[in-house]
Amino acid sequence: MRAILAAREFAFARHAYDLGIPSPKPIERQQLDATEAILYEFRAGSNLDAHTFPRPWRCCKATYQMAELHAAIHAVESELFIRNLPESYRQRTFFRILIGYSERLPEPLKQHCLATLDELDDGSSFCFGDMSPRNLMIHKGECFAIDWSLATIGEPAGDVAFTCVGIHDLSQLGDLSSVIKAILRQGSRWYLKRYRDRSPEGAGFVLRRWLAPAAAARLGALEKVGEPDSILEPLASLVEVYCNQQSALGG
Repeated sequence: MRAILAAREFAFARHAYDLGIPSPKPIERQQLDATEAILYEFRAGSNLDAHTFPRPWRCCKATYQMAELHAAIHAVESELFIRNLPESYRQRTFFRILIGYSERLPEPLKQHCLATLDELDDGSSFCFGDMSPRNLMIHKGECFAIDWSLATIGEPAGDVAFTCVGIHDLSQLGDLSSVIKAILRQGSRWYLKRYRDRSPEGAGFVLRRWLAPAAAARLGALEKVGEPDSILEPLASLVEVYCNQQSALGG
């Protein structure tokens, strides 16, 4: 699994860097003991969590930067990159793989998410995969993407949904104060509004149908890396909420 993700990350990170997306330059893949690793150029800075948690007043600007970077990534020309692309690099296929890793998700919910995926478009946009504060770095005031291991080619709505699920589910952040959690939840609204402002689709951007499969894919990914029950259980409940909402709205 790690070797597969390293190959994906190196391919997407190199393409992003070559096309001018703010991201450290990937130099080469290396084998460190039994671990597949990637050597990047050094950039001094801190990730977005470290940048904002001690100073909550920075959250709004940092969230705007995250949304603007995400929209810029989706605007990257991907036609040449798509040629001879492994099927697992495509978003819907990768989501199916991740959903399949989940043993916690009840089978009816899993099948609901997979059926929903079958009805969604493949898409051809460059997608980061896991746009979150811990995967971004502030370097000289600019926001950089630093983890391309879940990147795909697909629909921006699916990519944004995966991010929104991560923002809404704060269980992975431990015991934060109610004030900080309130600010982070407000951050999800700031992020989505700013993204819509920068997206070519603008206010017409819709991600509702992607929420359930994106949450299930996120759950499968976290199960695969062995996250504890305290993180997995709230996320499994969130999948159920999204599935129920989708059913209530008629798909």
